[in-house]
Amino acid sequence: MLGAIASSAYRICHPMIRYISSSCILAAAILGIVGDSYDPDRTGLDKITNLGWAAIVVAALGFMVTVIETRRDQSRINWQERQRSEVKRVANRQVLIGVRRLLFPFHIALREFHSKRAHFDIDLDRLDDDPKYPLELLSSSAVRSEFRTIDLRGQPNIFPSCPWWEFFTKSAHEADEILNEAAAKYSGYLEPETLVEIEDLRIDDFVRVRLGAMGDLVLANTHMAALPLDDALEGYRDYASFDLMLRRVGSLIDRVG
Repeated sequence: MLGAIASSAYRICHPMIRYISSSCILAAAILGIVGDSYDPDRTGLDKITNLGWAAIVVAALGFMVTVIETRRDQSRINWQERQRSEVKRVANRQVLIGVRRLLFPFHIALREFHSKRAHFDIDLDRLDDDPKYPLELLSSSAVRSEFRTIDLRGQPNIFPSCPWWEFFTKSAHEADEILNEAAAKYSGYLEPETLVEIEDLRIDDFVRVRLGAMGDLVLANTHMAALPLDDALEGYRDYASFDLMLRRVGSLIDRVG
């Protein structure tokens, strides 16, 4: 209650303070012009006449008011900068959540590789904490050779259970929604370059077609007893599109991480 009263009083008095400062400066100037501010026949401080002391007091009052107002303006600017920085931090975190959502199926796949293959040296703590670590692992030939062991019609170790292809597709769509919302809601706080990279990732062919429409691949290959993950990721027998997506993800993480 007292805070609200103080805030209202400040809003009312704030314009008046500026007038007081200007008025004091003007009054001091007038006093110095129209009257004798010192007596040359006296010595020391006694030279200053009453009119001179009045001019000094008025000038000092104007200076104090100016200092107070300047400090208040700077405090307001600092508060606004802190608020903007805090909102930007929230925006960056939401972008990072979207990126992590896109990579979540790969995160689960890496954990399964680690649990089933003793030769896989994966730092699980770093996998959870470092958003760029999965990109490093997904770029290795050892991990890519394991993609063939995942049948897109099989089920990952998640709850609720669903086929791998649905897991990838759902995560891609959810990531798109999160990134789109972040760009729309925080467009005034995110850097222009960050907004461009968000859009580049959202319209990335690999994200939209390979991951977002993986169900079409499954339906088109019902004749295959098993449909390995690498058939969806390799494209024309290479990982060029996959690598491009990883580079875009890495660049976006660098901006918001």
